[in-house]
Amino acid sequence: MSMSPTAQPSRPGLPPQVTQGRIVAIGRKLDPALVDGVGEALLDAGIGCFEITLNAPEEEAIGSIALLARRFAGRLLVGAGTVMSIGAAERAIDAGATFLVSPHTDEALVGWAAARGVPAFPGALTPTEVVRAWNAGAAGVKLSVAEPNAFRRDALPLSEQDQSSNALNLGSNQLVTFGGW
Repeated sequence: MSMSPTAQPSRPGLPPQVTQGRIVAIGRKLDPALVDGVGEALLDAGIGCFEITLNAPEEEAIGSIALLARRFAGRLLVGAGTVMSIGAAERAIDAGATFLVSPHTDEALVGWAAARGVPAFPGALTPTEVVRAWNAGAAGVKLSVAEPNAFRRDALPLSEQDQSSNALNLGSNQLVTFGGW
């Protein structure tokens, strides 16, 4: 029995700030009064991509995304992290987020973002989650693996199936394609 997808999902491309800059700064529970200065410091350091996590409190994080998106439009790519629902994704995008990062693989959320042209980077621990995220339309997959060599071994069939699937290795500056493994 063949398990090939019937239709390819729309898939937003990886933003150049991710592929060329190779660093995504993450602001977790960042004091909104400090956001402007952090944005300036990131740009001064040559870092053009900033993820604000929505984990607590979300209202402050959404406000920070809005401030950054207005203040640094065209200079700093601003995204939302720890996106746990379509509702949170919608609020973040309305505030100015241009990409979404989730700690989990939620195919509905990924498909929702892809249909709107917003790059989504769901988290994955297993090859099964990677395939589900990719098939849903993820721009890339955030790998959260304790043992990269074990994942590399287990994901070997993925390199034979799709040479262009993108993965971001959490905790490193590596952007890899499965074809590269």
